[in-house]
Amino acid sequence: MNQFFTSSLILSSFLGSSLRAQDFETEILASTGGIVGGNPSLRYAEIGRPVLNLHGDTCFKAQVLHDGLSKTAIVKVVGGQAEVIALSGDPVTPWWDEVVNISSARFSNFGNPVMNDDQRVAFLAKFDILGDQITPSSQHGIVMTGESAEDIWVLDRTGRTAKVTGAEGAVQGTNATRHLRLGDPAFGGEGGIYYPSVVQTPGESGPEYRNMIYEIPVPASPTGSLSQPDFVFRGERYLLVSGGSAGELPGPVSAYVDSNGDFRAIAQFSDGRRLMQLSGEEQTILLSEGDAVVGNPNYLVSNIQGHADNLGEVPSYLIEGKSGLSTIQSILQGLALPAPLVTTGQAIAGYEDAGEVIGLSEPVSTPNGSIAFVATLQARDGAQRQSVWRKLVAGVEPRPLAIEGQQVPGASPGVTYRSFGAPTINMIGQVVFPAILNHGYGIDSRNDFAYFVGEPNRVVRRMMGEGDLFFFGWLDLQRIQSLELSGMNEEGQMALTLRTEDGRSALIKVSVPPSSLLNYEDWAFFNFLNPSDRARGFDPDGDGVSNFLEYAYGTDPADAVSRSHPTMILIDGESAPRLTLEFSRFNIESDIEYRVEFSSDLKTWIEGEKISREVTVPGRELVRLADTLNSARKFVRITVVDR
Repeated sequence: MNQFFTSSLILSSFLGSSLRAQDFETEILASTGGIVGGNPSLRYAEIGRPVLNLHGDTCFKAQVLHDGLSKTAIVKVVGGQAEVIALSGDPVTPWWDEVVNISSARFSNFGNPVMNDDQRVAFLAKFDILGDQITPSSQHGIVMTGESAEDIWVLDRTGRTAKVTGAEGAVQGTNATRHLRLGDPAFGGEGGIYYPSVVQTPGESGPEYRNMIYEIPVPASPTGSLSQPDFVFRGERYLLVSGGSAGELPGPVSAYVDSNGDFRAIAQFSDGRRLMQLSGEEQTILLSEGDAVVGNPNYLVSNIQGHADNLGEVPSYLIEGKSGLSTIQSILQGLALPAPLVTTGQAIAGYEDAGEVIGLSEPVSTPNGSIAFVATLQARDGAQRQSVWRKLVAGVEPRPLAIEGQQVPGASPGVTYRSFGAPTINMIGQVVFPAILNHGYGIDSRNDFAYFVGEPNRVVRRMMGEGDLFFFGWLDLQRIQSLELSGMNEEGQMALTLRTEDGRSALIKVSVPPSSLLNYEDWAFFNFLNPSDRARGFDPDGDGVSNFLEYAYGTDPADAVSRSHPTMILIDGESAPRLTLEFSRFNIESDIEYRVEFSSDLKTWIEGEKISREVTVPGRELVRLADTLNSARKFVRITVVDR
């Protein structure tokens, strides 16, 4: 975006990315050899992948040593205090299942737990049942804690009667229709839980199987006997393959329930995948394979990809479309009228050297609509580069946070991004992404790995990486050999698992306070009700000045007569008149920088000399800079860039 003022004033704006690093507060939640929950007979051996709730509480599966014996545990940490929820070998709280009181079950193993903001924990558990009360004697079940950690409820289990729709659509719930295999649970909007299940039911030519999703609404507090959970979505039937084992299981591949109780799922049917919504008793097909691709009607949808975290209040998903031998990818967002955010083949506005998008990853998104994804770009010269992109709920067009080959924030000159892993995003717009780095100049060709945080204003900060020094215990300073981001909440808190070369591990919570800088996205959200008006290069008031420059110079983007452009004047100098530029800018820190340079030949540019600053209105100041040139012909340019 270039603006020209007379023959001797060049104004331009480049959408670059100036990066910086920052330290973060960390807290060790668990480490190898550490005592578990204040019980000296229990010590951590290996720490699994944790989850974080809104308040920073965490829960995870861990391998522990119990008096020297290896066991599996579900551990919850609240306020820095660890508590064991369940331990393999311990008896399960007695429960009634239909007419049988199961009092001889013991925990054998666990799946990864989930936890809601009320600190309730749910997980898939394997039971060993002593005696011959139930066949088979080893089962899986869905378990959840009650009002306190001492209350453990078994909500459903394999081998138990299951509801499923029959051929005519009628609900069946017979002794012959039973849960065969359960999947990990997830919490719904009001504390209830849902989970996938492979259901076995009789068929004319042999057993039939369906992949179902069941819901247990709140309050999930069984008394006396278990209530039978209702199914929410069902998949197509399939038959057991030769050898007695199930093959690829069709059916619902992902599902989400929002705060309104509406379910969304990507379900497999005989004619392909469908994106579906269930609101009350009304089921709606939002998108199906074979539909025309939104924005590209000559292409038909050939695949729909998305996981539960993408299907929130404003679902986002990756689709592929085909037209003859030609294929495109597109990231769509929305319900009845999804909007294409980015499509392969499109040019990148403001990044002409990058060429066009040639590949997209499955997006990650938040319930309020912010979204992050990895895109592969191809430049005009054929070179390909990976990049991490983010679109905030404010409606501004997607923008890159990091591009392969860029300088890494906080690193020595020449250390650049090489490739990226899947990003994570929260509702305040913070994006955490892993990157492999290059150390350049042909001297040190090592690659290393680190996590970075991208703020809503596009400031990117390095968080932690391989090779960093970290205290794994008292006076135990070690280098990190590997690390994994294990969870992030909406307050900018993250859980990371760190490992050393000698096999020790530690679970830490990292608090990343959000940046308070002024940023373009918030400004655009405040000034424009229509999201399509918020793009940086757009000019809704038709005054010839883009939104980005209206933001930079403090003018009203909806008023064509609101002007505050840089002004060029001549002032007296010792030997010759000095060319001077006056312009308005923020006098508090924001997400942009202003650079003023002078030249006598339009080839060599030097920075100007600041000669005055004056606060004109709260939050802004009038700045005057002058040249230091001793020549008759003079030019000045101002560049506004992202930090």
